[in-house]
Amino acid sequence: MRSNMARTACIVVAFLAALSRAEAGVEAVEGGIRFTYADPNAGSVYVAGAFNNWNAQANSMTKGPDGVWSVVVPLGSGKHEYKFVVDGQWFADPENPVTIGEYGNSLVHVGADGKIVAAAATANTAYSAKILLGGRMISRFIARENESRGGRMELERPYMDMNLDWLIRANDYLDLHLLTSINNEGEATVTDFWKTNLRFDRGSLRLHTESFSLKMFDNESAGRFDDPLELVGGIGIYDHDFGFRQQGAIGSFGLGALGLTVLYADDFENGGTTVTVLDSLSIATEEAAFDSARGAFRFKRNEGATYRAYDDDNNKDILALRAKYPVSDLRVGVSARVDRGYNPGTLSIVEIDPEDTTGTLGVQRKFGKTWERWWGAGGDLLYGGEAKPYVLRAEILHGRAAVRAIEGREADVELRTVREVDEVFGDTLYTSEIATTSGERAAAGALFEIDRSTRVFLGGEYRFGGSGLRLSAEYEREGHEQTYYATSIWDTLENVMSVYRFGAARGWERLFGRKWDLGLEVEAYDFRYDSRTPWRNQFWFDERNFWLEQSEHEVSVDRMVLVGGRNASFVRPALSTVLYAPKDVSFTWKGTFAGIDLNRDPKYTENLFQFKGYPSKKIRLYSDTRLVKYTDPVLGLFGSYWSTFAEVAYEVAKGIEVALSYGVDPFIVDETTNEFDAVGRDLFLFARGANGDAARRNFRSLASSIPAAEKALEDERRIQVEAIVRF
Repeated sequence: MRSNMARTACIVVAFLAALSRAEAGVEAVEGGIRFTYADPNAGSVYVAGAFNNWNAQANSMTKGPDGVWSVVVPLGSGKHEYKFVVDGQWFADPENPVTIGEYGNSLVHVGADGKIVAAAATANTAYSAKILLGGRMISRFIARENESRGGRMELERPYMDMNLDWLIRANDYLDLHLLTSINNEGEATVTDFWKTNLRFDRGSLRLHTESFSLKMFDNESAGRFDDPLELVGGIGIYDHDFGFRQQGAIGSFGLGALGLTVLYADDFENGGTTVTVLDSLSIATEEAAFDSARGAFRFKRNEGATYRAYDDDNNKDILALRAKYPVSDLRVGVSARVDRGYNPGTLSIVEIDPEDTTGTLGVQRKFGKTWERWWGAGGDLLYGGEAKPYVLRAEILHGRAAVRAIEGREADVELRTVREVDEVFGDTLYTSEIATTSGERAAAGALFEIDRSTRVFLGGEYRFGGSGLRLSAEYEREGHEQTYYATSIWDTLENVMSVYRFGAARGWERLFGRKWDLGLEVEAYDFRYDSRTPWRNQFWFDERNFWLEQSEHEVSVDRMVLVGGRNASFVRPALSTVLYAPKDVSFTWKGTFAGIDLNRDPKYTENLFQFKGYPSKKIRLYSDTRLVKYTDPVLGLFGSYWSTFAEVAYEVAKGIEVALSYGVDPFIVDETTNEFDAVGRDLFLFARGANGDAARRNFRSLASSIPAAEKALEDERRIQVEAIVRF
């Protein structure tokens, strides 16, 4: 064990030493390019490259008193590959992070002016010219006020997390990316003290040429389609790329001017491992009516059914295609996508015997296993672009969802009337039940349509070159025709959502002596729901809207009080300016005013006031204050809350920062993307019951959970010390 620890220590020291070296081992000087190599113990060092036909003895290097070997080689403009030959052994330049080719040759790019052209690093370790190793280390100590113990500050368990980011370049066409992590909470599962949890987090393998690229990914961003409605990507309230919590491959290639992208993904979830109870009683109750003339129940209709769906991704497969073809300033696009989830739920159906005059006989079919499928396809147009001051976009998508029932059993059934007499009052109570009148037999599978939907998008943007003003306007329409299997209402329900968006942004270099950036976003929703539509079928919920990724609803904090309304509107102004340029002191204000209509008082008002400044090059000051107000008579929410976050950070060295802060940090790591984002306050509120799932399951519960969560955020007293190292 001691030898393993020593070896690990040597590797860490060598790696840190490699990181501490100069950023480049080559520099432009008079007469050409100077190559340097540090090794005081070497007997001979040469530089060989394409410029001398890889002659191992053509360019001898001279050792200086500090043990650094050097030579100046006249090189013309262009890219030059090279390696050092040290005592007969070939090495890539350990001081140059740019390598190329299958053999990991070092690369220097000389411009027309004789200077070195900067290039992205591809390697930074002396062990291999094909490995670029980076990462991030976070150490966080939080002391919180414990009211149950007299309000004293108590230290929570420290948070320790390290990411090691590996980019391995096999050659110029093949890259391997791995992100691994060590976390102290994960270490609790380790029983042997000499072991550690270096856990795989995400990764990809990328094959790329000038005309073709293929990326195989696991829990990593695969990007998004660039159609206006983003058939792939733009997921959830945080607008995530596609690929997280997914495994698959995405490839892009061109056929002349035609560009094609193909995506296949599988989430590898186990969904549907347990079968929900097939509820026959609800069919008997919901689909039966009492016939007073006969004094008995009979079925209302010729068919009844119950469909119970799971909320997870159900081992879902995804296949998507994107094609684009430019014609002058016009670009024509086509997008298509098919999702299939295995065993997402159970299905129970009763079909009434049409020859039975009593309306009580039929056949019940039960399907314990199903698979659900939806597909969407359409076309889009784009006119204009970066070279033009304007861009116009249009798209139409049509989609359908269905469930296929498999592995079914069926039996003859009878709807019976049960008469019970109250012995005290003498009243007769009639209830219905379904009784099986035959043995079970195999039932043939069938496909049942759940939903038909059409989406339309029209939008455009215009940029005024001289003034810096940008204006945008968009219209989106989404309509659904949902059947019984999606709503439990024996009819096809038609619901429509129309969205109107307007945006304006302007930057002034000198206004009142300062630089200003102003922005305004206005968004209005018009919902047209059938009055019989179940609560879970609203457009912002992912349970029955197949355009949304499962587990990625669209109920953000500002939308919670607006769920269920016929209209919703949002006004989001923003302003930022530099208050004091010498110290880079800036101020940003972001507002959100959410209500039913634009001409009514908002139900939700939020103001964010952010200050940032640098008293010195090493010290950063930051504060973020949130003021929020609820005015919602539906939930009985009337109240204002505020919270503030203040931080002072010190840059110890390049890539190393230590910060002392007070309050709930709004910028934390989003676990989905593993990147810092403004999700801290949202996650604090969500964890306390003020979230989209609560709105979907029991909207009235928000009347107590929202003020409780907001009050907890307002009362949170925490002091945090955090160190972040990026390398």
